[in-house]
Amino acid sequence: MLNERRLVLHERIGAALESIHAESLDDHLAELAHHYAHSGNPGKAIDYLINAATLSITRFGFQEAVNQLTSALEQVARLPAGPESRAKELAVRLALVRPLVFLTIGRDDRYGSINSERVLMLSPETNNRAGAVNALYGASLLEWSTGKLEQARNHAAQLLEIAYEEGSRVGVHGERGRGLSRSLEWQVSIRTGTSRTRG
Repeated sequence: MLNERRLVLHERIGAALESIHAESLDDHLAELAHHYAHSGNPGKAIDYLINAATLSITRFGFQEAVNQLTSALEQVARLPAGPESRAKELAVRLALVRPLVFLTIGRDDRYGSINSERVLMLSPETNNRAGAVNALYGASLLEWSTGKLEQARNHAAQLLEIAYEEGSRVGVHGERGRGLSRSLEWQVSIRTGTSRTRG
């Protein structure tokens, strides 16, 4: 009974903060995330944690963003299994791609690779082609920076396939992916004496 009252209390505080600070929510994202994380509404906690992480990234607070998004993943685990939880997890993991690239580039860090692999798994389920592009781009950069050129080339080639299929709809990562894929093809071909560039 006490726990249920706490859940309700935190949700009421969160709702009150939303009402009072409706014009300046960005200044209260941490508070909102805290209260909804301790309420019965993990979905809102996830949204506010993503927003807080996005704000941290604009301030180059990449480790803070990773911490916030890791907390968001813990909230995803509280959701019932289903389309909503998969969509929320994908949103969190997509937000993780950029800060993980900045923090782990040049280091053999499995967290970034695992995150990208999970995005690639979730993207078809949620019909999110742009999500797949972001994950492939991040994975390629991480692998390239740690000398895993063959793996990077494979991911970049997948990215390039989507870029050709989707055209402008995949956005800036599709354009960058074309250049990255060709660069990786060139680097690997020097090592192996082979080339698979599409031209």
